[in-house]
Amino acid sequence: MRVDYLPAALAAMGLFAACHEPTAAPARPLFSTVAATACPTPSNVIVTNEADLRAALSAATPGYVIGLDGFFGVAADVIVGSPDVTLTCATPGSGIFPQPGFSGAWLLQVHATGVTVDRLVLDGSAVEGPYVAGADAHGLFVADGAQLTKNRVTCGSPNGECAFFVGTKNALVTDNHFESAGSGTGVHMQSGIDGTRVERNTIVTTAPPPDQFLGAGIRVRDGSNVVVADNVVRGPWRNSIATANLAGALERNDVGGALGNAVRMVAVQDVQIANNTVSCGAESCTLLQGTGGDTRTTIADNRFESAGSNAGVQLMNMDGARVERNTVVATAAAAEGSHASGIAATGGANLVVTDNVVTGPWTEAALRFEGVVASRVEGNRLEGGLDDGVDLSGSEDVQFLNNTVQCGSGCLVADASPRAVIADNYFQSGGSNTGVHLQNATDGDRVERNTIVATAASTAFGFGGIRVRDGSHVVVADNVVQGPWSNSIATTTLSASRFENNTLQGAAVNGIRFNVGTAEVPIAMVDNIFQNNRASGAGDAGIFAQAACRNTFDGNDVSGNGGNIGAVFEATTGANVMLLPLSNRSVTIDNGFFDCNGDGRVDPNRIVGPGPRRRMPVPPRPDVVAGSSSRRYR
Repeated sequence: MRVDYLPAALAAMGLFAACHEPTAAPARPLFSTVAATACPTPSNVIVTNEADLRAALSAATPGYVIGLDGFFGVAADVIVGSPDVTLTCATPGSGIFPQPGFSGAWLLQVHATGVTVDRLVLDGSAVEGPYVAGADAHGLFVADGAQLTKNRVTCGSPNGECAFFVGTKNALVTDNHFESAGSGTGVHMQSGIDGTRVERNTIVTTAPPPDQFLGAGIRVRDGSNVVVADNVVRGPWRNSIATANLAGALERNDVGGALGNAVRMVAVQDVQIANNTVSCGAESCTLLQGTGGDTRTTIADNRFESAGSNAGVQLMNMDGARVERNTVVATAAAAEGSHASGIAATGGANLVVTDNVVTGPWTEAALRFEGVVASRVEGNRLEGGLDDGVDLSGSEDVQFLNNTVQCGSGCLVADASPRAVIADNYFQSGGSNTGVHLQNATDGDRVERNTIVATAASTAFGFGGIRVRDGSHVVVADNVVQGPWSNSIATTTLSASRFENNTLQGAAVNGIRFNVGTAEVPIAMVDNIFQNNRASGAGDAGIFAQAACRNTFDGNDVSGNGGNIGAVFEATTGANVMLLPLSNRSVTIDNGFFDCNGDGRVDPNRIVGPGPRRRMPVPPRPDVVAGSSSRRYR
């Protein structure tokens, strides 16, 4: 199909302006004519000026190769309207630029299928942009299979683009060098770009764009089987890479310098994000947003590096996403008041986060889940959370397994996260408020086979290496808690829960401590079982019980604690049963004097087994004195 250039240009300008995500007005050039690419393709015709170029395009038939000899100006948009035509260089450095008074919008427009623009210099700095390929709304022309390869391109400024594709299926953008002095967006592709590939390009801006919220060095949207691979994106683009409604792969890209997000993806589904090197933007390393339903998206084997971003890797409503084998590094903390986490998920179900390495400083946590359901975190190394190592907030049925965690103010804090399974992890603290800390709606939580080590004293009294409260049917079993935690285990407001086979060594105060109840639940610990635990090396008693009725203590080894005191039952206890092992030689202090069933009579505790019994005052300790945190520990 042949097209008269002026009428077609006017029609296309109206079409593309209607399709384009919003921009504002162009600026003066920033350009170098240096292009070192050879010109190997034999040409059917060689042109040296605008008139010859337009005549050659008018005469072109499919398969025609037009070679440009020299770098010359054009007065208006150059339209390629015949299919399967190639524009290339006859001599290196050849190309086109807009003459003063240029009357169009884009330097070069492609209105036909299979058109190749190869090895040219395109200076679009004084216009909307250097290149556009697209389909019109009435079906008069399409540009499927457009190829933009091995060109040196100066982008439209201040709010144009580097290259613009609309509805171009199977387009190919490879091995180009794009330079911008503040374009609104870079390589921009939208509205039906199935099968497109953007590969091995260098896309650089030296100045920030106008306020273009979703502009990016590479902006691709509305397509499937799209590949963005092996590109280098540098400079203060709003985002380095931004996508929407896109399925495909982002692989082996190297991006950095973004003002916002290094990678931002909206309406994510069926995307593979792998082996990229990402210098994080000021706002985040990557922000992925799903729209509900299984996203079938994998983020794997990438390196993300932050120098103080407000967030690391962020997932929002990303059901089914997998985050695997990534390295997420912060070399500096975010600004004061920012709650930055290395990996953070808000909403979503069935997430898998495995085998990642996160190192800080991160001002909030190395990993944070909020409102996440039925997800698994396994085999990660999580370090550098300044507030907490790990945060789970309002997240149900989360499995946290086989991770290594460096603690912050807390090791792992789970708030209103029922049925969590926290098992087979290693936690290390250099002096924290609290360790593995579960509070508010902890029904069905399980803390099992963890090793929780403090190498320095706790910074708050009343909490512990394990702190669980506010639930029923909780299981705390087979854990090893070592070092000068305030208490090895600190618990309150639990019922029908089990503490079994835990090894507790070296607490500053108690091996197991019951904290006071609340106004709503004055007797905090009811109908729980403590069995076969070993508490040794505590500064005070191995077990300290208060606000407790009808609990069973069976076979616990509480020898070797401060003052040879094995267990203390305060006055607010009653109807508890303690069955001591035959090896026990420690003292049990029973001051219990509480009416548990409200019948007006004291329900005594029952102590069975060897060792001396005493009734004597115990010097009070403050129950809970917390250090600082972004949330209120209880």
